[in-house]
Amino acid sequence: RLISKTRYWMEDGYLTILHLGRLDGFLGFQSLKFIFEKIFPEMNERLLSKIKFKIVGLDNESEKSLYIKKIASKYDNIDFTNYLQNIEPIYAKSDIQIIAPKLATGGRTRIIESLAYGIPVLCSNESADGLNGLVHSENILLASTKQDFIKNLELIFDSPHILESLSQNGR
Repeated sequence: RLISKTRYWMEDGYLTILHLGRLDGFLGFQSLKFIFEKIFPEMNERLLSKIKFKIVGLDNESEKSLYIKKIASKYDNIDFTNYLQNIEPIYAKSDIQIIAPKLATGGRTRIIESLAYGIPVLCSNESADGLNGLVHSENILLASTKQDFIKNLELIFDSPHILESLSQNGR
């Protein structure tokens, strides 16, 4: 079901980034590891402080889950939520979903679901591979390097109206 309420992007000046998937699953682990080890350390501290990062997914306290929580602990703006049956309220409060692995496995379903809910997506080129009709900066934000991810996040902060455009065009 599509989220039909009027969107207020970046409420209170914060960018709420959503990441879906179990912490120790192949896609989730690779994506979160890349975000916390490669993207966040390179980001401007002022912008990083304006991000609310919501991670929703099964946390079974495995070695990989604990590792993700350890590397995320450097940041005060991370919120872990275990598996939820209904994630619609999470989508309604999110500005963008990020999918950052360098492999295509499993990301396409998350992309399609986010776009159907009207939530813009920032993902690796590989994650979107095989999804026809996606055009960078028109209905999705694509990145092939950590610098590309950072530039896209900076673009959102500089031009938050792009979120509405991506949301409308992505549906």
